[in-house]
Amino acid sequence: MASENEIIETLYGFLARFPKAAGKLGPDTKLADDLSLDSVNLMELLVEIEDHYDIGLPLNMMADITTIRELAAKIAELVEERA
Repeated sequence: MASENEIIETLYGFLARFPKAAGKLGPDTKLADDLSLDSVNLMELLVEIEDHYDIGLPLNMMADITTIRELAAKIAELVEERA
């Protein structure tokens, strides 16, 4: 099972392809404000996460998630529930 820190590192890899990510990736980086992810970018990211961790991410959960750390915590919770 992946730790939250391992999930954060994996998310950095997924997010590195977005232009505004260069030099800005940290646990408290805000997905929308700092990285300027729009709804299409966010959907692409969620599909990558779902495929990688073999989980389903409810789209409505993103309303409460603003940072990489918060996203990693939610992924860890869903992975734990699946186990």
